[in-house]
Amino acid sequence: MFGIIETRTALGAILAHKVSAEGRTFQKGHKLTRENLSFLGSLGISQVTAHRIEPDEVDEENAADLVSRAIGAEHIWIAPAVGGRMNFYSQADGLFIADKN
Repeated sequence: MFGIIETRTALGAILAHKVSAEGRTFQKGHKLTRENLSFLGSLGISQVTAHRIEPDEVDEENAADLVSRAIGAEHIWIAPAVGGRMNFYSQADGLFIADKN
């Protein structure tokens, strides 16, 4: 389920957007803890936009990892996924040509 969730019921939900307040920042993709929710609630933040992973879903970090393994190629280093994003780095000089076959 993705959408606006009441902060008091958002335990374990994954933030869809960065939330910054009182010098603290929770990045997109952060899994909300009791302490996070207590902090946000103490500031009057009553709702967050987040996602609850359903049993048949894969979170974006694991999805990115699965995709990167499928794409993985010789002479390419793939950085660990962060926020569902993968970065690929060449380990050799030359031109990269993707073969869709």
